[in-house]
Amino acid sequence: MSRSRRKTPIVQTCCAFSERDDKVIWHSRMRAVVRDRLFKALDNPEGYIDVLRNEVSDPWDFAKDGKTYYTPDDIKNYPEIMRK
Repeated sequence: MSRSRRKTPIVQTCCAFSERDDKVIWHSRMRAVVRDRLFKALDNPEGYIDVLRNEVSDPWDFAKDGKTYYTPDDIKNYPEIMRK
């Protein structure tokens, strides 16, 4: 793996390697809210309102902030960007 290189110059922006823990928390919150709403909708199923992602989580709160695209000039000046 010492010679492996990225095919595209897109790299993560923050210090987190994965968003797995954040996604686990988000999905458990989502399931809890859905379960509560379904239980409340037993009497009136037509009153059920589905849960939106923004109601239980905000992607800006995740550990990894996003990804950055690097230009060819950046790659030429900093070749370590393309290392895996």
